[in-house]
Amino acid sequence: MTENYLQCGNKKLIYDEACLHIYNTAESSVHIFSQSTDCHQCSLEPLMEILPADHRTEIIQTTYRTIFQFSFNNSFFKNTFVFEQHGHYGINISNSGISELSEILPANSANGPLFTFLWILFGGWILWFIGSYIFTYTQLYIRLFQPRLIVNEAENDLGAISRSGASTPILSDLSREICANRRIQSLDVFRGITISLMLFVNYGGGKYWIFQHSTWNGITIADVIFPWFAWIMGTSIMLSLNAHLRNSVTKGTLLMKVFLRSLALCAIGIILNSIKNNNTVTLRFPGVLQRLALAYLIVASLETLFISTQNRYDIPRTLKKIQDWLYSWIQWIFMLILVGFYCFGLFCIKVPGCPTGYLGPGGLHKNSSYINCTGGSAGYIDRQIFTFKHLYNSTSLRQVYHTQIPFDPEGLLGILTTALTMFLGAHAGRIVLCYTNPKGRIIRWAFMAVITGVIAGHLCGWSKEGGSMPLNKNLWTVSFALATSSMAFCMKIFYFVY
Repeated sequence: MTENYLQCGNKKLIYDEACLHIYNTAESSVHIFSQSTDCHQCSLEPLMEILPADHRTEIIQTTYRTIFQFSFNNSFFKNTFVFEQHGHYGINISNSGISELSEILPANSANGPLFTFLWILFGGWILWFIGSYIFTYTQLYIRLFQPRLIVNEAENDLGAISRSGASTPILSDLSREICANRRIQSLDVFRGITISLMLFVNYGGGKYWIFQHSTWNGITIADVIFPWFAWIMGTSIMLSLNAHLRNSVTKGTLLMKVFLRSLALCAIGIILNSIKNNNTVTLRFPGVLQRLALAYLIVASLETLFISTQNRYDIPRTLKKIQDWLYSWIQWIFMLILVGFYCFGLFCIKVPGCPTGYLGPGGLHKNSSYINCTGGSAGYIDRQIFTFKHLYNSTSLRQVYHTQIPFDPEGLLGILTTALTMFLGAHAGRIVLCYTNPKGRIIRWAFMAVITGVIAGHLCGWSKEGGSMPLNKNLWTVSFALATSSMAFCMKIFYFVY
């Protein structure tokens, strides 16, 4: 049974595949065309021809719905079907038309192991949550109703405690230390989970589509890892910069460190690219580390040059609630200018043979009208500067859209919006430095999450393929930068609270 279950004709089913059995009882041959809905606005492609009284089997991808068109007897029938992993399905074709899709063998639950893992995580989180509350209230009970126990322990370790009011500063220092640890731990947890997701995705992501990158427009868990890491880098920039300035490190020294670190990241990125291809003629120049390095150079240099060293107590009382904006208005203007440059490059640069402002994947997109326009002006800029030989050639994009020219998802134009993502993370760090009240921080992070999320939603038209600027990691559109930053603000709040 298991052997038949995974067998489709003379081929074996693997992840995200189903078997379609087509029976032709019509008196004429049937021409079948198909296309995955993942290929947006693509023309149907020939799949097979079935002779009269014949039966054929075909392996179908189950990640997305599949559009079929059956042509016979000078007429055609078009329908969209949903398949599930390892299921066997049948379609009967007769002179009167096409039957409904029937299930021959049931599909198995592809998401079963994932749901089991999530339930285990949820159960562990509930146990930790209950345990932490029990511990907290136990400690609170001891402090309120048995304070002598704490005093006795302190006297045993440190000797007699002075009663002249010295306990107040001790509690105050302890409170500040707890707040600082909470701030750092929440960021460390966020960073650790992001890196864990990155490792999981890099090693296949369990073959789940949600842990694979989007082919073009859209967003998956795999797509948010890179921008989250950039956002976290931005937060770390502010915390590190503040620590250096408090230690009287000069801005010139800090700028040199920023430059050297960016140079080192770029060099490491090139070295990693050369592991699989050490031929300098075809070596890929762009990369993840290279983009992080250049975005870091922009944001860290900007913050180093314009960070305010003014004492927050010098601000008028009425303006203290917006001091994070008062201290960064120059940086915000600079970042808006960079976003303006990005939009100009994306929508205004003319690409030979392509419509101005084209944001599509080329190839089969829009019925193969713009075959050699992959990535629009963003791809064109990279191909002009790096040439075809030094760019990444996405296999998933080529498989779905049948693109003819390379496109690098870590190209030059996207550096500007990656810097925007990192800068939004830096603003989260600035909120930490400007406000000591946890509630004030959470409110401001939530405000940023809502603002960036709403703007991103309007830019993409609250849909996968709509709006003036769809969610697209390959182009790192402004909507993508804002949407992933909004998620990062929400995650930061969650880890800070819990």
